[in-house]
Amino acid sequence: MVSNATGRNFVDRSIFNPWSCADLEGHLHKWNTRGLVVTGCETDVCVLSTVLGAIDRGYFVVVPRHAVCGSVDATHDAAITILTQRYGTQIAVVDHEAVQRLLQ
Repeated sequence: MVSNATGRNFVDRSIFNPWSCADLEGHLHKWNTRGLVVTGCETDVCVLSTVLGAIDRGYFVVVPRHAVCGSVDATHDAAITILTQRYGTQIAVVDHEAVQRLLQ
């Protein structure tokens, strides 16, 4: 866990599913977190796992469209489609300008 100079909290992880880390939920609760911005590589693996776990725990999730990627374009595109079409009420897939507005 890292907190930067702006006072915003960031979580860095090295596994597919961050929800298996014992301290993640405790930190999010301590920080009174209501929503998450999720970025990363392998949209169809790590990002999807993180986002679905967040939804299960009641968080609203923002996924910056240009801050996620995949090694296979077809599966990346499929994951974005699933996130936007199936989970549109719990997730917003947005451009970077929208993320900047949210963080102001």
